[in-house]
Amino acid sequence: MTVAYTDFFAKVKEVLDGFISTKYNQFAAYAFYYVWDKQNNFLEFELEYYHLIAIMDSISAFLIDVSRNYFDYIIEIEIALFVYNLVFVTFIFAFAWRKFLEKMGKSITETANLLSLMPIEALVVNPYVMSFINAEKSRLRVS
Repeated sequence: MTVAYTDFFAKVKEVLDGFISTKYNQFAAYAFYYVWDKQNNFLEFELEYYHLIAIMDSISAFLIDVSRNYFDYIIEIEIALFVYNLVFVTFIFAFAWRKFLEKMGKSITETANLLSLMPIEALVVNPYVMSFINAEKSRLRVS
């Protein structure tokens, strides 16, 4: 591929240099073109040009296709990782929430059991307990 392009552009440079050197002399330019055409066959040169264009188009289409496939692959991986993380976080949150609720339930049960050991009249008379209960009640109303 590289050799074909190098050869093609060498021929183009040769033609360009020939036309530049004979740009003021029309007869010399025609003679140069005639000699170059006999040596290189201009029709084959033109066919080579169209073949190289077709090759570049197919390489370009191939690269675009490979890039799209890679992009689709990356998107699939990102979706799979997102779903995996979502499931993982959901399970962790569900188990952690369950554990938290169990711990809170135990704490409430222990508190209720501790408070049931004392007579309610003793709790109502105690100013420290009553101020704590009133503070919690007002905090719950504000929230």
